[in-house]
Amino acid sequence: MSVATLNSLKKQWKNVPSSWKNSDPCGAGWVGIVCNNDRVTNLTLFNMNIQGTLSEKIGNLTQLQILDLSSNMKLGGTLPRTLGNLIHLTSLRLVNCSFSSAIPDVIGNLANLTYLALNVNEFTGRLPPSLGKLSKLTWLDLADNQLSGPLPISTKDGWGLDQLLKAQHFHLNKNNFTGEIPDIFSANMSLRHILLDRNQLVGPIPESIGLVQTLEVICLDNNHLNGSVPSISNLQKLYLLKLAHNSLTGLLPNLTAQSALEFLDLSNNQFERSEAPAWLSNLTHLRTLAIESGQLYGQIPQELFSFAHLQEVKLKNNSLNGTFNMGNNAKNLSLVNLEFNNITSVTLSSSYNNNLMLMGNPVCSNPHLKTTFYCLDVLQNPAMESLNTSNCSHPFNMFLVFRAPFFSDPYGHIRILEENLTSTVKPCTPSNLYIQNYYFDDNSYLWVQINICPIGQSYFKQSEVIKCFNLNSQNYSAPMEYGPYYSTAEPYHTSSRGIHILYILEQLCSNWLE
Repeated sequence: MSVATLNSLKKQWKNVPSSWKNSDPCGAGWVGIVCNNDRVTNLTLFNMNIQGTLSEKIGNLTQLQILDLSSNMKLGGTLPRTLGNLIHLTSLRLVNCSFSSAIPDVIGNLANLTYLALNVNEFTGRLPPSLGKLSKLTWLDLADNQLSGPLPISTKDGWGLDQLLKAQHFHLNKNNFTGEIPDIFSANMSLRHILLDRNQLVGPIPESIGLVQTLEVICLDNNHLNGSVPSISNLQKLYLLKLAHNSLTGLLPNLTAQSALEFLDLSNNQFERSEAPAWLSNLTHLRTLAIESGQLYGQIPQELFSFAHLQEVKLKNNSLNGTFNMGNNAKNLSLVNLEFNNITSVTLSSSYNNNLMLMGNPVCSNPHLKTTFYCLDVLQNPAMESLNTSNCSHPFNMFLVFRAPFFSDPYGHIRILEENLTSTVKPCTPSNLYIQNYYFDDNSYLWVQINICPIGQSYFKQSEVIKCFNLNSQNYSAPMEYGPYYSTAEPYHTSSRGIHILYILEQLCSNWLE
């Protein structure tokens, strides 16, 4: 059955691996195939430039435990309902393909599934409530699709996300989900990351979110949420909180207990007018503070600028007044944006030479300041680390996309990431790894471009690409401050491409003779 199914897939797909030539996929060492007693248990074809659709016959591989077709951007169509037959499947990864239409509800039949990643596709329709049946699931990533409708919650007759008690990751960002965030949270959950940003969600933040004491990252920004922020005093492991660009009201949330916070963004809501909160002085681990258009008045606590890890402070469009005294500023501080406040004088640290933005404040009427960078709508170029460059003719080019990093300025973090990646990749295949570029996109996601050069050969083998560079399995642990990520890669043409073309010509001739 496995042989017939894989041969069927081979005929349907373009650009199958060049090793897929013999009739026996288990005995002949087909790239991307792992068998047990002639039954296929693992089908992984990461970044093989596969083109076509996923045949219904995939359901015949009933012993399959891992199905990973990620980073094949011309592989698409509708997911077949026969996926529901793969009851031994533990990992389903179809990241950065072109699959469309609805996610079939039969995925809820995959009782052994622990890892489900369908992000960066073109899925539409509602989230199937049957996902709530996946009691072993730890990773749920459906981000960057066109999913819509409400988030499902269980009823006496149906399933919902609240039943995924082992899930550590809800990545549902960049979709079109509507309605209120249902009361899906409980103290029995294991959630670490909630990414619901960039949807169309309305209504209040459910109070039950404060019960999930394992939470480290909450991204609810860029929705239409309203009401006051519930108490999250129990969330003492929280490193990142993003609630910006909503319609939240009431007082700023009391974050006295969140002393571990490294990234806080409450900007552009409708909070009540208040002084800069006293709890800011307790957040000594902050890297980024953003409360733009936050109805703040009074003076900024001077001790804020002594925090050792602080990189950016964004408090524009408030009513902060009096003298701004930076004091003994943090050595990592690269940006302070206080535009459009009521600041009348400034006392700077002599050691601070980075961006201070004061345009729209009375202090800029001072003739000594109004023509300086401080009072002009000009941002000085941020420091960039000196990056190594690849010097091989056929590097493997990939991206890591970090959707909730704890920092706003990558300076000082990139070299650590490069060393960390090298220690993962190099033992797998002789290579030199270089970070070529990095930038934040319009969604504030950090893109890191990576080139990997082979050592002792001109090209990487297809088997090496699959085994060593497929980081979507999360077998690579990035430094904690980078937060959750996914990987994608450009199509890679190995040295076997000539053999592959010859094989295609042979197939064409064979079909013509038939």
